[in-house]
Amino acid sequence: LGLRGADEPITPRELARQMGCSHSYLSKVLGSLTREGLLVSVRGARGGVIFVEDPAEVTLLSIVEACDGFLVGNYCRSLGIAPDAVCGFHAAMKDVHDSVRGVLCKWRLADLLERPVSVRADGTVGGCKMAFEGCEQFLDATGERGCGERRAG
Repeated sequence: LGLRGADEPITPRELARQMGCSHSYLSKVLGSLTREGLLVSVRGARGGVIFVEDPAEVTLLSIVEACDGFLVGNYCRSLGIAPDAVCGFHAAMKDVHDSVRGVLCKWRLADLLERPVSVRADGTVGGCKMAFEGCEQFLDATGERGCGERRAG
């Protein structure tokens, strides 16, 4: 979706076809992203969904939370225990939670769009589960973008 351009809507059915995933599942995800204001639904014969914000402003955390709700951890203190008395396991899980949250805040959608699939050392790209139908059109002369088993540049 982010590789199509800011004002080029795509239908959920077409996006699911290109991605090789379930239309009904993808429609639910797109619905969540639309309700949270990350996407807008465009009606009509050339309708579909488009991004509301610039991908450079959209964090992975905002995408995860739009789909799954607020990223929280349930620790001992939720049981009324003082923060300094949290058990070792929950102290470790809080560190994991904080780390995951930090990584999701750091990465932006634009970062992922810079290189949508992997580029191998031999200059070929592909072998990535993120590859989708037609993504070879995004391979540029540097080999930094693309999919499939094409040679870079």
